[in-house]
Amino acid sequence: MDDLRAPVLGNYSSNGFKPLKTIYLVCFLITLMVLMEFITLAYLFTRSDHVRCDLFYLLVYAEVTLWIVNFIIRFYIKWKHKLGLIANNYFNVHQDCIRFIEVPFYISCIWLGILVVLLCVYAEYDVPHEFYCDTSYFYSPIIAVSIAISVQNALIIPLFIQYIVKIFRFNENPGTPDQDNTSFWTSNPLQSSLNSPAVGYRERCEVLDERLEKQADLIRHYKEANEVLREKIFQLTAQGHTASEF
Repeated sequence: MDDLRAPVLGNYSSNGFKPLKTIYLVCFLITLMVLMEFITLAYLFTRSDHVRCDLFYLLVYAEVTLWIVNFIIRFYIKWKHKLGLIANNYFNVHQDCIRFIEVPFYISCIWLGILVVLLCVYAEYDVPHEFYCDTSYFYSPIIAVSIAISVQNALIIPLFIQYIVKIFRFNENPGTPDQDNTSFWTSNPLQSSLNSPAVGYRERCEVLDERLEKQADLIRHYKEANEVLREKIFQLTAQGHTASEF
């Protein structure tokens, strides 16, 4: 009976909010990238050509593995955001944080494509196997791949750190859900675009995209709440009929 008396919208409020446990996964990705950098430097400064040749293929396999791990973790984090943020009406927080997961994945995809292009170029020109291990030339395969991966990590790691900071602050203080925030309803996206310092013409549909997406999320939320409320009404009605029979 206590479950039936519980407020429907309260099931999605900040009172039942649980902190997002996605920081550990992002820290794991950062650890993998830093480990790749240390291994790369250790292999590059070794005097053994055989070891440096092994590094080239190790970096290729490591980059592909990192992309697969990034893809799996990105999918899991989006799922956790759906359960922890969208379901609790923290749409603004979700949109503000998820970009720091999406952009690194796109960068990883681009760099993986660059790596494939480099491999194709070296294969097309029949580069000797000894040249792969030569670190005396800036354009040698081992140097080019090492620089490409280092640049990729330098772009991705700061984005991951921003995600960790934002989620950590949000877990400490979730704040008010968007459905209870008056500024969410009273803000005018068209007026805010006019007051924006950005220069240039923006179409009206682009201005309203964000608002329409938020409204769609709210509509989906209230539909789910309506289903919960209908089930409670059916249960209360059934209990009322049972009590009247006695």
